[in-house]
Amino acid sequence: SIARLTFAAAATPGAAFARIDPHHALLAVVPRTRLALPFDRPDGALDALGDALDALPPDGGAVSLCALSYDAAWRGASPWPVRDARPPGDRFPAAWLCSYEAAATLDLTTGALTRAGTPDGLRALDDALARADVTPPAARWRFTSATDRVAHRAGVERVREAIRDGEVYLVNLARMLHAEPPADVDRAVAARVLASEARYGAVFHAEDALVGAMSMEL
Repeated sequence: SIARLTFAAAATPGAAFARIDPHHALLAVVPRTRLALPFDRPDGALDALGDALDALPPDGGAVSLCALSYDAAWRGASPWPVRDARPPGDRFPAAWLCSYEAAATLDLTTGALTRAGTPDGLRALDDALARADVTPPAARWRFTSATDRVAHRAGVERVREAIRDGEVYLVNLARMLHAEPPADVDRAVAARVLASEARYGAVFHAEDALVGAMSMEL
């Protein structure tokens, strides 16, 4: 089941879960990091990721995943200076690429499971699936916003002014949320991704960062 793949990724060091389209999900195990550009070095991240992708060997693994921070992509394309607003302690890499020795792909329509990888990787894959605890954890998240109501309202007014002046036509006025992680944060994140029923999603570790992704969009 998709729950077994999701929780197996949370419980297995270095494993990754990804819902790659509305009809397929995968679990990948036994990682090999190909690129991990530190979070404070976003300049040149696009080129570094391109070089790492070009250098992937034909037998590099059953599947590879890559992640690129928003800051890195923006700095590579923007003619304007970018202010990095991430708080101290944020260790999500600017660019990251990882290959996995084995992967299981689940067809969510038929329930068929397809496995691929090295013999050692396949054994690790079977172990991860067998050990997965699909019982949802009783986790509670308490979020606080880094932007208060007054600051957010001021931001909205600045956006309106920029639109009136013809400087922009579309702005994503986002805000950062913080929360103390629950005791079993890996399973809590996996449960949240699973409960979202998003058409696309992921649970994986990129160096020291735990990533939970949920999106209606590809």
